[in-house]
Amino acid sequence: MEWPIVNEATGKPSTTPTGKDVWKAALSTLGESNLSAQTLINCIDKTNSKQWRTDYIEIVHEFVRIMASVSSSEATSMAHAGLDALSTSFKFRINNDSNETIPAKRAFMDDHPSISSQGLLDTTTLRGSVCTTKPYRFRLASPQKDHKQQNIWLTGRAATRQLETWANYGCMEKSAAKHASSVVDKMDVSPLVQDKIFVLLGATSSMGPAKSLLSIPGAHVLAVARDGKKLNTLKSWFERNCPESATLQMPKGGADMLKEGPQIARWVAQTVKEHETTRKQIVICHLAYLDGEAHVRVSVAMDLISEYVIKQLAGQQQHVSFSYLSSPATAYAVPDEYAVDAQRRYENRPALHRILQTCSATRWLQPTNLWTNKAADFCILNGLVGMQGPNYALAKTMQQWRCMVHWNEQRLVSAPMAPATRTESMVSYSTIAAAIEGQQYFEPLMTFDVDTTSSLMAAILLSQINQLVDDPAALVKHPVQITWDGSVHGGVGRCPYAAESTSTISYLTGVVSSPWCPKEALASVEDGDSEVPLDLT
Repeated sequence: MEWPIVNEATGKPSTTPTGKDVWKAALSTLGESNLSAQTLINCIDKTNSKQWRTDYIEIVHEFVRIMASVSSSEATSMAHAGLDALSTSFKFRINNDSNETIPAKRAFMDDHPSISSQGLLDTTTLRGSVCTTKPYRFRLASPQKDHKQQNIWLTGRAATRQLETWANYGCMEKSAAKHASSVVDKMDVSPLVQDKIFVLLGATSSMGPAKSLLSIPGAHVLAVARDGKKLNTLKSWFERNCPESATLQMPKGGADMLKEGPQIARWVAQTVKEHETTRKQIVICHLAYLDGEAHVRVSVAMDLISEYVIKQLAGQQQHVSFSYLSSPATAYAVPDEYAVDAQRRYENRPALHRILQTCSATRWLQPTNLWTNKAADFCILNGLVGMQGPNYALAKTMQQWRCMVHWNEQRLVSAPMAPATRTESMVSYSTIAAAIEGQQYFEPLMTFDVDTTSSLMAAILLSQINQLVDDPAALVKHPVQITWDGSVHGGVGRCPYAAESTSTISYLTGVVSSPWCPKEALASVEDGDSEVPLDLT
């Protein structure tokens, strides 16, 4: 998977022209009569590559405001156009020894001779080794640690009490607590996976649900990930810790979605068809994350893999559902409730915060003004942070676009916000590692441990795809609402301060902070709570 334009001097992809064209393609569907869209298109045209690195933040913010202001059908058309622009402009190299490239969409969706001649990927099938007939209760990783500084694992009432505490603190919504509680309250969650195949695109993603799912008796997971240490660790962990009724399948030797995307698409479709009589629901989870421009490429690859599977299963008894982890570090529509809470917090901000604002000539701790930033029936939150860059914004927004299209086609979609998390990719950068610790001094911002995020988002996924609480689609009246249900935004949605204006103080305070959790976000541990240490190494 390659960008269409390469800088001849450096040999590296030139991402700005393509990115700008994608945003413009989405806006162009509104026609010349929409003056806001035309004005933004002109602004994009006038922004050069150097300016784009910073100016994209306000441009994407305005884009979302426009999308939220138009009708559902118009917003969906914008999403379609943006996705089409990506899949038709990106190129796919037929093989590493050839200079031949074709439009990515053709490579994935058509039977190109060079791809068809490579045949199907071989399959590795693994089974767990733990013999058990006991009911299985879902385990949630608490932010609290044991004497070995490992997360304490909670079940039942202990887990629901922690979920309620997070919702009351404001780092996630009550709908998220409701979804997760509907899973952790069950004495046996194995029925939630029995008729399903979970296709994990980026199965070794630390925030993904692989380990939570594979721990459930009867789970069936197709794992797509590159060969390497992470995949080998997952395989050995699975064989050592998981029930013998759980199944893990993957392309033999791993597979790279950037290099073997079309073959992976065909492997997924063929493998799920082999289980048509017993596995009726296919849940495709988009999990892969790569740094920089590669994040866009792998997002396009995952999107086209899903498109191919939908096409191949059309008319079959199996139906396809989708899962995404949406990002609060983008621009998006939010409920009025967020704005009311953010305004209350701003008006009641501590005296120290007021002093910092004055000392910095109001550069620090600027209000989000979420309560005044309206677009039709929605408030628009700008959670974009400059250090992540325009390619991150494009990759995560394109996933939101696909969610909107799925919703319009009446497909079941789980797309809750997922919080800032201490993943390897985050803490490997000292600046980011410090900032995500320091941000927690601004209530209700919170940074989650990896196991906590992974288990929490897996519980929400299981609830949403089984519709234990509500049908997520029934709650959506306009496609920009697709990420609201089950949102774990880490406090971004209710924080009174603009994301960029907290970054300096967050870094400075985080430099002298070890990983920690605000005490108000910790539920009390009572006698009799189920605290279950679990081997997730």
